[in-house]
Amino acid sequence: MNISQLRTFQKVALTGSFTRAARELFLTQPAVSQQIKALEHMYGVRLFDRQGKTIQLTHQGDILFTKVNSILNELRDIEKIFEEMSDLAIGKIDIASTAVFSTYFLPKTMGVFSNKYPGIELELHTGNSHTVITKLLDGSTDIGFGGVVKSEPDIQFMLIHQEPYVFVVGSEHPLALRTQISVDDLKAFPFIWREHGTLTRRKMEEMLGGTQSTHIFRNVIEVQNVETAKRLVEGGYGVTIIPKIAI
Repeated sequence: MNISQLRTFQKVALTGSFTRAARELFLTQPAVSQQIKALEHMYGVRLFDRQGKTIQLTHQGDILFTKVNSILNELRDIEKIFEEMSDLAIGKIDIASTAVFSTYFLPKTMGVFSNKYPGIELELHTGNSHTVITKLLDGSTDIGFGGVVKSEPDIQFMLIHQEPYVFVVGSEHPLALRTQISVDDLKAFPFIWREHGTLTRRKMEEMLGGTQSTHIFRNVIEVQNVETAKRLVEGGYGVTIIPKIAI
């Protein structure tokens, strides 16, 4: 049994004629008759009573007709669902993002997208750049936003934004009024680092002279997100480097 046979059976039952069914299905009458015979042979029952040029469903045919209507209706629903998904009418998009993108870039973008495509469900997962890459590689997310940590041949990268990074200190900090600051100026103060695996951590290391730059400070603390680093600085604890958009 296949979908074509079921559709042919349904059309014959609805039209009451092999000839009309063949015409509406763009088939030959022998092809229609052959498909009905195949169904009858498969189930070992007679589906139609043939009386001259008129045909009627048998009891078994009537039972099958009810089931076939249900099956074909469900199939049409499935086809409609996939058509709507291809047109972005319904569906779900899983997004992996770094904290910076989740906090400062995506909220407005997701709002605009949801207004345009209200049937699309958006699910946002926040982690560091390494986590975003991992989720893309293992297929657990559809799209990722974050800093490029390394080149991955199985991932397509697209540059959508370049964000400058800046040193920040509290308003009452001794360096607050300085127009220029050197790395030596920072050594006397606690430094607030982001965790390994983040683009901000990599930017910090680049700006301070490499991966061993943690050792030049008399005191360091490592935090999990930009907002924590910013709040520590605002409270008068140390200095840090953050994306300019976070200020």
